[in-house]
Amino acid sequence: HTKIPDIAASNAKMIYDTNTDLARYEHIKKHVVVPLMLSIDGGHLTPTLTVKRRVVEKEYTALVESLYAD
Repeated sequence: HTKIPDIAASNAKMIYDTNTDLARYEHIKKHVVVPLMLSIDGGHLTPTLTVKRRVVEKEYTALVESLYAD
């Protein structure tokens, strides 16, 4: 997973650049890169490659909640 820091840094720059064009209340304040490829075999994607939101939400509930915690 050596590419994850590179991806996180790239995402952080993209978010920073995007936030400059947004009102303060619209800013992305926290984000996280999940070190997992979503797949059909893993149960995260349908055969048409759409995300199974309930499955992902259930699996990453604690992670999502940590983004909203102060």
